[in-house]
Amino acid sequence: MLSVSIFLGQDHGSDIRGRVIDSKTKDPVYFADVFISNTTIGSATATDGTFKMNNIAPGCYKVVVHHIAYQTKVLHVNLLKEKTVHLAVELVPRVLSGKRIEIVAEREKLWQKHFQEFRKAFLGKTENAKYCHFYHPEVIDFTVRQGWLYASTDSLIRIRNQALGYDISLILENFRCGPNQIKYQIYPVFRPMPVQALDDSIRWVRQRQKTYLGSFRHFLRAAYHQSLDQEGLELYEVKQVGNKIYTWGSTDRVGEDVKMAVKSDFPGLKSICLKGHYMLLSHHIPRKTDKFVEQAQKADFYQLEFYEPCFFNMNCDMALIDPLGNVHTPHAFSVSGHWSVCGVADMLPFEYQPDDSP
Repeated sequence: MLSVSIFLGQDHGSDIRGRVIDSKTKDPVYFADVFISNTTIGSATATDGTFKMNNIAPGCYKVVVHHIAYQTKVLHVNLLKEKTVHLAVELVPRVLSGKRIEIVAEREKLWQKHFQEFRKAFLGKTENAKYCHFYHPEVIDFTVRQGWLYASTDSLIRIRNQALGYDISLILENFRCGPNQIKYQIYPVFRPMPVQALDDSIRWVRQRQKTYLGSFRHFLRAAYHQSLDQEGLELYEVKQVGNKIYTWGSTDRVGEDVKMAVKSDFPGLKSICLKGHYMLLSHHIPRKTDKFVEQAQKADFYQLEFYEPCFFNMNCDMALIDPLGNVHTPHAFSVSGHWSVCGVADMLPFEYQPDDSP
C-alpha cells in the first residue's frame, strides 16, 4: 500500500484509508491518483486498489480520486472529530471519445485566443502569473456562450509555478469568465519543485512569504489568533452602494478588542462571523492604483493614500477557519479589490506556514 504523511502542527493527526474499485467489475483500480485538494498530500493506489494518508490536521477536506480511464470522484471528508476515516470508492468507467484533432489554422488561432483569455483570468494578474507554465494546455476545450468563455477538460491540468516553486496538478470542475466576473471550481494538489540550486530555495521561500503577506488567508490567520494590529492589518466596516462601489464617511475601524473568531465545537477550529461589508488595509500591500485616493482625501482617510484596499463579505452566517487561515466552510466569502487580481498563480497549499521570525 502506498502512503504519504504530513504533519500539520498536531500531536496526533487523523488518517484516511480506503480502496478504489471499478463500479462495474468490482476489480481494484491501481495507479489512481488520490489527493486532498489544496494540499501537498497525495498518493496512488496500490495493485490491490488501497491507499493511505496519515497525520492530517482536523478539518473538512475534499479527497479527489482520478484515473484517466474513469470519471473523477470528489469525496467530502470530515476530520473534525474522527481519528480514522475509511473510504470505499467506486469509479465509473469513462467513455473515451477518441476525439480527432484537426490541425486547422483558423481553429488553432481561435483556440490560442481563448487560451490566452483563460490563462489571464485563471492565473491572475500578479507578478507570479508571469512565471507559470502550462504543460500540454491543448487538453483544455473552450466554448463561448452569451459572452461567457467556458473551459473544460477530462484530463489533469498541470502547471509549473516557478515563482513559488510548486508543480500543480488540478481537476477543473468548471470555469467561466465574463465581463468583470470570473467563476471556477478547482481541486489542486501541490508538489514542491526539486531544488537545483540553493538560490532556488531562498527565492521560493521569500516569494511565498511575499505572496502570503496581505493575502485573505493572512487576514484569517490573524483573525484566528487575534493579532491584526501586530501583523500590520487594519480592518474597517464599510458601506456598499450598488454592487461595486464602497463608500465611507466616518469609517469604523474594527478594534483589536473585538473577537472575530471564537471557539467552535470542533477541535482546532474557530467560528468567524462578520456581518456586512469590510475593507482590509495591509501594510504589506502598497497602493498601486488611484481609484480610491480622491474619495479618501474627501473623507480625511489618509491610510488609503498608502495602502491598496481589499474588500470582502460573508455569504453565510458563520464559517470555520483553522490556525493557518484556511476556510473549512465552502463558498463562505466573496472578495474584491486587490484580492480579486489574485489567481491560481498565488495559491499556497493549506499546510503552508509563513516564517514569523523577525
